[in-house]
Amino acid sequence: MPPRRQSRLPLPRPPSQTLAPPSSCDNFEIFQWTQTPRTCDAQPLERNACKKTFNAMHFWSGGFAKKQVSSKAVVPEKVQAPVVRRRRQAVVSKEVAPKPSVHEFYTFMQERERLRIRKDIKRLPRDEWTGDPIIQSVRLTNVCRENDRTTHALRTLTQEQATIWRNVDSAPEPLEAPSSPRRLWTVGQLRMAGLFVFNCALWRAFGTTEFAMAAGFLQDWTMETQDQTMKIALALWHNNISVFTEAYDPARRRHRVEVSKTTAVSLSRMRRVINSAFVAVEPVWHARERIAMEAYRTGSWKATTQKLMEISGYGGTGFLAKEVVQDLMHTPLFQDYEDSADSPNAASWHSVCVDENDWCAVGPGARRGLNRLAGRPYKYGVTNSSSAIDQDFLRELKELFEERHSRWPTKILDVDVAKLALHDVQFQLCEFDKYLRAMHHEGRVRLYQPPTSKPLSREELQALVADARNLVKILEEDEHFPPELRSAPRGGMQLANVF
Repeated sequence: MPPRRQSRLPLPRPPSQTLAPPSSCDNFEIFQWTQTPRTCDAQPLERNACKKTFNAMHFWSGGFAKKQVSSKAVVPEKVQAPVVRRRRQAVVSKEVAPKPSVHEFYTFMQERERLRIRKDIKRLPRDEWTGDPIIQSVRLTNVCRENDRTTHALRTLTQEQATIWRNVDSAPEPLEAPSSPRRLWTVGQLRMAGLFVFNCALWRAFGTTEFAMAAGFLQDWTMETQDQTMKIALALWHNNISVFTEAYDPARRRHRVEVSKTTAVSLSRMRRVINSAFVAVEPVWHARERIAMEAYRTGSWKATTQKLMEISGYGGTGFLAKEVVQDLMHTPLFQDYEDSADSPNAASWHSVCVDENDWCAVGPGARRGLNRLAGRPYKYGVTNSSSAIDQDFLRELKELFEERHSRWPTKILDVDVAKLALHDVQFQLCEFDKYLRAMHHEGRVRLYQPPTSKPLSREELQALVADARNLVKILEEDEHFPPELRSAPRGGMQLANVF
């Protein structure tokens, strides 16, 4: 029946007070009266129920839509229940998961480190890595980010460039002295620092070791460089080598496209996906020296991350911006060199970051982990980027980090282990959340799948893409590939248009 007449438009109701749908419209998402009015020729009782006007209402959208229909007495046409598209749901346990303790969190990290030592250092077979079936089967990152394979690859690329840092200028022009104690930069070093910023952003936009090693350290971002990088990415993809990571968004969404290669038309779609990554890093290229200057002036990775978060796509909780700046922590942006007394050509590097363990952007996964430790709903504040929520999560993260003095050993399995940094604990909170999800059957987690072949070396990757231009030309000229789709779109392609 039509809703009661209101003297004024009704206010939105909270979800708990929304009206239930009629029994004839079970399982519907939106129920609304038709917007087509007609003169009321119904019986008096019906006319009495719908005098003057009625509001077309949307029930499950958080309130009422303000759609006035007619000043005459009208009745709605018969409403048919819309077709509901049912989504496949993950199997979720209805039992309430118990609140984990801080001891359990640090025990989890120690067991994950034992797995790394047995796997990478002692080279034991897989069935001897760990006795924990969840850690054995679920894909979890290393405790220390520096031990990850992709991070290793990026360190190799940036350290090669750092060796020429001191001699980058033939006629150095020093910049103004920064507020933090460090060596003065020259104008040429500022330009090179900007290249560090852009390359780290580009590598993390794709996120795989193979792409970073194949593309290398780019010195510019001209159309020619973009075209060559496009062909390198397509060459990897054509050889069934992942170009995008599945570890985090937005690269994960692009990865889902690249692994769905089923027809020749996918080449055109893959071009658009790669181009969307180019579009995402384009603003970083234009702001690269401003971001580098922030690192030089303040010596703060918090200030540098916040400067990068001003760019579209790097804001929100700051997770992606944090990923990029953490790569920069091991470059001349946050390190100074000291000449060696033994050799004038040798130098050692030391950190000049002033807040490495005082601040860290707390990503969505780490927030879920903190919520579990605090006994809160695990989705609380996950996507909230307000300053108050950020500070609350950071405070809890630092309190948990202080527990390392009594809970993190210096040796595990008679092997020296690295000291924990604040961002290591932040990362492991995300992994701990995955661990608990698998334990309590709370949705899906990614399973660990050992590589079926030996990872390609840098030289092998470069040889693979050395003839990338001819390879892409052959692909485009394939007789099964539609001619109208052979040209690659350039510029302006947003991610929303790709999927």
